[in-house]
Amino acid sequence: MVRGKLRSVGQYSRQVFAISVVNGVSHIALARSNGRRFLWTLLFCVGIIGWFYQTTTLLEYYYQYPSVVKIQVEKPQVIDFPALTICNVNRIRRSVFCQEYPNSCTGHDVQLTEEEIFNITLAFLRRGRKSDLGHQLEDMVVSCTFSGTPLLDTSSCLK
Repeated sequence: MVRGKLRSVGQYSRQVFAISVVNGVSHIALARSNGRRFLWTLLFCVGIIGWFYQTTTLLEYYYQYPSVVKIQVEKPQVIDFPALTICNVNRIRRSVFCQEYPNSCTGHDVQLTEEEIFNITLAFLRRGRKSDLGHQLEDMVVSCTFSGTPLLDTSSCLK
């Protein structure tokens, strides 16, 4: 575009708007009559107003943070016994240890290192007596109740 050929600001702006990629602006600039220019201007303004309306409506809805939650409460007739784990810090029962190693069991306080515990466990595993080494269920669980109902057999509590 050469500035010397343009006569006014209006002609310059029409030439710039004629090559615009914004939909409607090029139609306004290239309209042959004032009626068509008015019609394209009106359509362009309606489009801009519609865009503002849609954008503000969407943003208002977004900032309300609406959420739909469907909750269905069910009360089952039979409730399963919850899972539980019993942990004992003493990996080796004192009675079994004292039977196998009476010389190490003279006082009330028996302290074993990790290596000694490992060696004792390994010796029991070799003899196939792993279950004898640890605590027995019958000795650990004295009673068992579920929902206020006592269960007579402790093995039904822990399977």
